[in-house]
Amino acid sequence: MTPQAQLDDIKNCANKLSVEIIYRDLTDIEFHFQSGYCKINGNQVIILDKKLPDEEQINIILQGFESLDLEGFFISPWIRDRLEKIKI
Repeated sequence: MTPQAQLDDIKNCANKLSVEIIYRDLTDIEFHFQSGYCKINGNQVIILDKKLPDEEQINIILQGFESLDLEGFFISPWIRDRLEKIKI
């Protein structure tokens, strides 16, 4: 599976989990922002720097999934496998 196909799959998974993915240019002279998971007004959000390569975007989304209850949701086997590897 190509990184782009994985990114599409993981975005669909995020949608099922009610996690919004927001792309922004996080380059700012005055403030330093990092991509990652957060809650905004009670909504689960993953903010991604739009300049990051696909593989880094995938890793950041997976890190955001670590704090979620994934029971009862169909998660692609490759995603579950990668999440298990992160826990090790």
